[in-house]
Amino acid sequence: MEADGILEGFSSSINMHGLKYNKLIGDGDRSVTKKLNEVLPYGSNFQIKKIECKNHLLRNYGTKLTALTKQTKYSIVIRKFITSNILRFRSDITKSIDYHTNTDVPIHNKVEALRRDISNSIYHRLGQHSNCAKYFCSGSKNGEPNLVPQAEATGIMTDMRNIVYRLTINADSLIENVDNNPCEQFNSIINKHIGAKRINFTQGHNYQTRVKAAVVAYNSKNYIRAVHKKIMTKSPGKFGKRYIKNIERIRNKTISRRRKLFDEGHKRTKPKSKFSGPDVDYGLAEPLDNYNQFSYLAASPDGVIDENAIVEIKCPYAAKDSLSAVKRFKIKCYSTAE
Repeated sequence: MEADGILEGFSSSINMHGLKYNKLIGDGDRSVTKKLNEVLPYGSNFQIKKIECKNHLLRNYGTKLTALTKQTKYSIVIRKFITSNILRFRSDITKSIDYHTNTDVPIHNKVEALRRDISNSIYHRLGQHSNCAKYFCSGSKNGEPNLVPQAEATGIMTDMRNIVYRLTINADSLIENVDNNPCEQFNSIINKHIGAKRINFTQGHNYQTRVKAAVVAYNSKNYIRAVHKKIMTKSPGKFGKRYIKNIERIRNKTISRRRKLFDEGHKRTKPKSKFSGPDVDYGLAEPLDNYNQFSYLAASPDGVIDENAIVEIKCPYAAKDSLSAVKRFKIKCYSTAE
């Protein structure tokens, strides 16, 4: 929907304003730019450039630095320093943007100079000023520690360079020094009046009415249902009644528990299973005979023949071709009889 709306605005710009828009300020969403480049509302020879919103880039930069301080594998000294100077990391970028925006040099020189300052900003803030430009800082201050070697040793410097890299590749957008705040403010006003994302508490005593309703609901314990029935001229539905009944049950149970002088508590009983008894068919159905006379026989024979013989089956894989060995009496076979 957003992409279609912007496309319609670009397509109607010539008829409505006599203008062609060659730049679009966005917040990182590429779907709108993709839609414009596919349709090409001004023809194939007119390309629309995407400009990243400065506020979104810097907010993302601060968020990633803050998340980096939560990783306990890095030095606590470096993480605390980043946390206490998180706004200064951002202000280093904004001051460099303001400086290069007002310089009287070609745009590509501005972008390259800004890119160098952005890459050096983390070193500058950590106390290493060997690559700082004169307009950027005046050198080391008295008693200022250089935390760069410690950050390099612990590995956090690599992650910081990766975070700041996204700003360097968007230096051509940052040099424009623009944001989409007007659109955000206009959208906020629309949402306030239509109630899409927030409620307008500034008109018709709305705020005071809601505060009074909250007081009555807290004191009467049944105000929501009464108001619903008064306005809608009918009782709440099944799920509404179930919710109110559940809330009332929890409240009454809590009150009764708090009023007890001594609460002995209760032990939670486990439900008994219907299938917890022993197996009636477990084990052998018939008792075994005692064949201790022949020690070479197994304790549990594989079969019983009549009353005077048993069968023991041994089928190792190595004996699959042992018939000739039996005939040469290399393998002995035992037999017993009364």
